[in-house]
Amino acid sequence: MRPPLNTASPAHPTARRFSVLRPRHVALLTLGVTGLCALFYNTADLPLAMLLDRLIDPSAVEFWSDITKIGDATPYVALCVLLYFGGRTLFLRAAPQKNALRYYEASRIGLLGLVSYAVSGALVHTLKPSIGRMRPKLLFNNDQYGFSPFSIGWDTSSFPSGHTQSIFVIATLLVIIFPRMKWLFLSVALSVGLSRMILKAHFLSDVLFGAYIATMSVLLVRAYLFPDVKALCQTPATARKNA
Repeated sequence: MRPPLNTASPAHPTARRFSVLRPRHVALLTLGVTGLCALFYNTADLPLAMLLDRLIDPSAVEFWSDITKIGDATPYVALCVLLYFGGRTLFLRAAPQKNALRYYEASRIGLLGLVSYAVSGALVHTLKPSIGRMRPKLLFNNDQYGFSPFSIGWDTSSFPSGHTQSIFVIATLLVIIFPRMKWLFLSVALSVGLSRMILKAHFLSDVLFGAYIATMSVLLVRAYLFPDVKALCQTPATARKNA
């Protein structure tokens, strides 16, 4: 008797769905991104920095300085604190009313943001002095390009980009909550990363690794500690994916 079409046969086990959050896949992806950053260091970082220096008009620096301020973590951390404590307080006061669940969800979103900022920020600020990469400004001012490990100071803390890490934490969090607006959030995050290169604060590989640390931190923290945080106003497809 033939088995039903939808039943997995012992000889043909159901293929496991690929997940970027499995430990093995995270390790491989991290290794790949690290290798890509090393490749950029030897190929793209230097010529791209020089190209941007030639192309960007000095009059545009003020505009990009305003864009880069969007990557400041302070207002986002404050918002997460407000969401957590405000949502928690309102939840305790409103329970067991129907709208209490919304306050609870807000507090969980805020806590997810705070933990993600803590994890990614700890990684970034551990790597910065350990690697000691010289910033592009040293290249243009003193013709210096390379590393000065275990140095303390702004000039040797280029890798990875902290502003990029900050904006990609909040962008990834917002993509999870409002998936329909993902391209808006990602566009803003990419603009901040670009501004860091235009202002000669970071190279391409610094921005890439800062974005990677932030994105993976949010996804992993959510997967292991906050799986209940889901999209608001979900489409049917998003609801099935998060089920």
